[in-house]
Formats: sequence, structure tokens, C-alpha cells
Amino acid sequence: MATKKIKPEDFNDFSLFEFMNSGTRDYIASRVLLISGLAGQGTVLAVTSLEKTLKTILIKMGHSFRADGKGHDLNNIIDKIKSTDPKFFTGEEEAFIRKINNAYRIRYFISEEEDIIIFLPSSKILLRLDKLYCRLIKSEPLLSISLGGKLFDMYEKGAMPKNQLLDKNVYYDPTLSETLENENQWCDKYEHIKSGKTFSQRFKPFPGSKINDKWDIHPDYLK
Repeated sequence: MATKKIKPEDFNDFSLFEFMNSGTRDYIASRVLLISGLAGQGTVLAVTSLEKTLKTILIKMGHSFRADGKGHDLNNIIDKIKSTDPKFFTGEEEAFIRKINNAYRIRYFISEEEDIIIFLPSSKILLRLDKLYCRLIKSEPLLSISLGGKLFDMYEKGAMPKNQLLDKNVYYDPTLSETLENENQWCDKYEHIKSGKTFSQRFKPFPGSKINDKWDIHPDYLK
């Protein structure tokens, strides 16, 4: 059976606008969760927000995307965007997207078929998500979609709760960057080792200053 794909011709201007807006809803919800310290749940919504937003970009570039379960993989979406514009993402943006891509798997973590360990520091994720999402939504090809009328614009104008967008948002206040990187922040660790039948989770605050650029699990976190 052929893989079902969503093509540019499947969208009209309004449906594409609404698809992009659903990504904004997920982004705002992700911010609220991350700021509240729910790193796992916040990151899952960050992945879905980026999936919808990047797929909107794919459609604007004239690409289609898969409509099955494999269509959720952000790695494939990144690769397709880069095939049209190799410089679309900065190195930091691409690394961040690929890093959080696996977080989508914790939705049904106990049913995972592969060994996986995921460590998610809430403030570091918030910092990078804000820089990326706000940059994407305020630049082409998304900027020209219903300019001034996007749901994102409503948060900026205050028609929607403005604090849900601006609170701790490094895109609007770059001086927050060092604080968000190094502050004590809630971190989630998910581990599933199938052969050893291990399924564990650990949620606790931990200093961001002790977390390296790869987000390796620091020995002190496990104490």
C-alpha cells in the first residue's frame, strides 16, 4: 500500500493558516508547562508545535509530508527543508530539534520497543524553543501568512494573555539567556531498557550550570 502524503494542493489559505495556528497553541502550552517545571510534558508539546510549524514551512516550499506515524519524525522534516534551503537552520537550531525529537516517544514510554534514555532540562529547553519558534513565526515563509492576524500575533498584541508568550522569553529579552542556562531547573529523566525490563523516571530540580552541552546525565542528578 502506498504511503499517504499530504500535498500543498490539499491546503487552501485558511486551512494552512489554521494548521499553523494549532502549532502556536501547542507552543504556548509547551511554554506554560516548561515554566511550571513539567519538562517531559512540555517537551512533548514543543515537538508537536515544531512538527506543525515545520510542516507548514514544507507546504510553503512546495513539499509534501507523510500522513502516517513516520511523518512525526522531525529529522526527516529538517532534511527535506534543508534540501530546498541548506542554510535555513542555524547549527544550534538544528542540533536542538534533533535532540528533542526523541521526546515524542515518552507519550507511550512503557510500550517502547527500543532501549532509550532521555534527559530533559526544562529551562534549557525553554530557552532554545523560544529562540527557534519566535524566529520561525516572524520570518518567511510564515511571516506572510495572514500577516498581523496569526494567533501568535494576538499574544504579542495582548488580545491573548501576553504573559504566556513573554514570560521568561529570551527572544524578547536576550539578557535572560545566562540565567536560563544556569539556574536551578526541573529536569526529567526517562529510561527504558527492554532487555532488563527497566522502566524508570526521575523528576527533580538540578543546577543548569552542571549540565553540559550534550545534556548528559550528571552523576549528582542520580544521587
